[in-house]
Amino acid sequence: MPHNTKPQHVSHSHSACNNIKNPRLGSSNTPFARWLPAEYDDAISQPKGWDRTRRFNNFLLPLVRQVSNNILSTTDAGVVNDREYLTW
Repeated sequence: MPHNTKPQHVSHSHSACNNIKNPRLGSSNTPFARWLPAEYDDAISQPKGWDRTRRFNNFLLPLVRQVSNNILSTTDAGVVNDREYLTW
C-alpha cells in the first residue's frame, strides 16, 4: 500500500469505530441498553435470589456464584455441539 493513502479501518483500544454502522456499539464506557425493567427481590435494590426462600415461577434461583463457577469449570469436551445455534 502506498504511504500516501489512508487505511480504510483503524482499530482503537477503546473499541470505538469497530462497527462502521454503529461506531459506539461495544466501545468502552458506554452503557448497555436495558431491554426489560430491573427486577429486585425487595422492589428497591436487593438482587433477585437474595431471599433464598422466595420462588420464581415455582423454582428457587441458584446461587450466582454457583452458576458462574459451573460455566467457568466447563471443559471443551463438556460443551454440547448444538447445530441450532451454528448459524455462522
